[in-house]
Amino acid sequence: QGIALRALSCIAELHPGRSDGLRTIGYRLLAADLPEAACVVFDAVRRQRPFEPQAWRDLGRALGRSGRFQLAALCHEIVLAGTWDSRFGGHLVTVGRSDYLHLLRRGLSSGQLAGERAGWVSERIEQLAKDESAADFRVTISWNTDGTDVDLWVAEPSGEACGFNHKETKSGGRLLDDLTGGFGPERYQIESAPMGPFHVLVHLYSANDNLLSQETQVEVVVTVDAGASTEESMAFTVPLDMERRAVEVCVVDPKGGSADMGRGSMDNLPEGINKSDSG
Repeated sequence: QGIALRALSCIAELHPGRSDGLRTIGYRLLAADLPEAACVVFDAVRRQRPFEPQAWRDLGRALGRSGRFQLAALCHEIVLAGTWDSRFGGHLVTVGRSDYLHLLRRGLSSGQLAGERAGWVSERIEQLAKDESAADFRVTISWNTDGTDVDLWVAEPSGEACGFNHKETKSGGRLLDDLTGGFGPERYQIESAPMGPFHVLVHLYSANDNLLSQETQVEVVVTVDAGASTEESMAFTVPLDMERRAVEVCVVDPKGGSADMGRGSMDNLPEGINKSDSG
């Protein structure tokens, strides 16, 4: 791990003004469970790119994982209050709200947002929860590269797949946004999930040749019982490039209570999940 960290630090030293390189470092640090170091990197990105909501989301995520809940809460408040370019999607606030709720609930239950702050936190949770929709199963992806198109696909127990060109399924699953210009977030959710396994896949449709690295780091957050007191989340960091374009991340049965790793890297999307149009 030490050798890997030195290699990552070389990127920052050689290209301190390249936010794409810094984001790559930050995502890899989080994947290595080094959130404190990731905070330093994402704060540098935030100073360079304050007009991008993803800069604040990434910093807030790292701060939350390092236990610095108050600063993380500030980042989430900025995401919710900001006026952002339309390319970041119409459901940015929806995703940001649920991210923030998860942070506040975790901080409250862990006791790190206790004392005088607890009353404000409880009140803020109540305010945010009014607009939060419950879902048996939810998947959210974000990624570290601008100008790239990453697609989220979820194959339901029936075999029907939900993705950019089939955004609503017969079972009630739906994809909220298909963002083709970088960062995400994209989200799949189903309010009442049928029994059986859900296969979660990510696919790199197009890359940005102007970036330092042609690898895109995708954060995949899988949530069961979203919005309920029994809510549970799992996070995965998945590297994609034009040689490793498709990955089955995990297989989850939200009703049966099982979760397994997926098949991993695939040459392309499985048969039946077809991206024939522009993503």
